[in-house]
Amino acid sequence: MGRSSDWQLPFAGLMTILFFFFVVLYSRSHMEKEKLKAEMDEVQANAKTTVEGEGSVKFVANTEKVLASEVVQTKEMKLNSDSQGMWVRVVASDFFKPGAVEPNPDLFPLIKKLGKLVSTLEYPVQVIGHSFGDEDLKLSRFKNHWELSSARAQWILNYWFESGLTSFFQLTVIAAADVKPLADSETDPEWSANKNRRVEILIPRN
Repeated sequence: MGRSSDWQLPFAGLMTILFFFFVVLYSRSHMEKEKLKAEMDEVQANAKTTVEGEGSVKFVANTEKVLASEVVQTKEMKLNSDSQGMWVRVVASDFFKPGAVEPNPDLFPLIKKLGKLVSTLEYPVQVIGHSFGDEDLKLSRFKNHWELSSARAQWILNYWFESGLTSFFQLTVIAAADVKPLADSETDPEWSANKNRRVEILIPRN
């Protein structure tokens, strides 16, 4: 009987060793998994940053290549870039008469030229209408500035289509009402109102 139990002690020791061995293996595998996950997250974050950075640079380069040569060289249009994208603004003190949806007829050739430029872009284009002041709304047929500014932007699109410009990548009409003035109405109210009644073109970054 004494000999039959001699194996139990070394067996128990072996099982204890094996237990700790598997505990160590499990702990290491868990640590490696967490380490691998952290490394993968870092790689993905770096990859995303790189792609977005390259996309932003490519976007700026492409849009400026198309627009800059035509826009920068004229006093009638202005090209700006910010976090939203590339802006094209028609420089005019009489873009719209108060309450009017149709722009000043003298600007029609410039508006058509602008349409030809943006139609060559492989990016979405936003046409943003603006209104300004009580007189602007009072002399219009619309109930509020949102409807008036939207109608102004829509007029630009219709004019482009009627002029045979239909190859745009994507066009969106946006109403900005009177909430985003460019000029300070306190320094020169008349000049400010004329400048703020406008339509802008935005080529968004994203």
